[in-house]
Amino acid sequence: MGRGNGKAYLRPPIAFCFNLSIWIGIGIGIGLSGVAKRKSLQQPAAAWWFANMAAIKGPGTHRLLVEGEKDLRVLPYLMEKNGVAWERDKEPVQIIPLGGITKFSKADASSELKSSELKFLGIILDADQNANAAWETIQGWFADSFIDMPPQIPAHGFISSVNRDGIRFGAWIMPDNMSVGMLETFLKWLVRDDHQELWSFAEKSCTEAKSLYNAPYKHVHQDKASIHTFLAWQDEPGPQLHEAFRNSALDPKSPASQPFVKWFRELFQV
Repeated sequence: MGRGNGKAYLRPPIAFCFNLSIWIGIGIGIGLSGVAKRKSLQQPAAAWWFANMAAIKGPGTHRLLVEGEKDLRVLPYLMEKNGVAWERDKEPVQIIPLGGITKFSKADASSELKSSELKFLGIILDADQNANAAWETIQGWFADSFIDMPPQIPAHGFISSVNRDGIRFGAWIMPDNMSVGMLETFLKWLVRDDHQELWSFAEKSCTEAKSLYNAPYKHVHQDKASIHTFLAWQDEPGPQLHEAFRNSALDPKSPASQPFVKWFRELFQV
């Protein structure tokens, strides 16, 4: 109720409802924006990187398919430490996580090869329990387009001749194209010489945790458990795998890394 010219009056109900609806709308908008802000603050950096690949991807001419986001984060650090410039918005290679090999198919491989820009394509898979099986998977996807793929992947990795579409293709099976294992197996070979005793203790601790206390990690993930245990004892404790190069827990220029580095540079000519 208000007063004007000495007479009482009521605010018109329609105007009041209209104004009320505006304030309710503003309140809801503020609330939703707050929720979105909180979610964005909770989003890890790697998720932001993957969600924004279109904005920060490398050139469409150079593409590398990897199994997951750990590869996406580790490889730029490894290659930069070995002399390949890797700046945001100037990445020399576009790294694309597959989200696991079960989410990729021969049809997906064909789609990759149809990109009009593509000149260099690489793929990295984990050997897990059988490097030959991983190589057979890669052959099933790409052998029709690259007829010079051998029955077994070479120890130094595979790089094809340029095919009829002008594309060079390469493949690497972690850790070394021959051994069982995965990315973490490759990384354990990069433990610095002055950390070898600590590494051995980390491996022993994981083995005993499994055998004596039934630690629930799978045996095939022994190297994953060991390297994360080893990294938990660093200063600061528990860096992510890619951060282990930055805090010197791992040696990116170790002789064990150089065959892979050489394959990567030769394939992508960087």
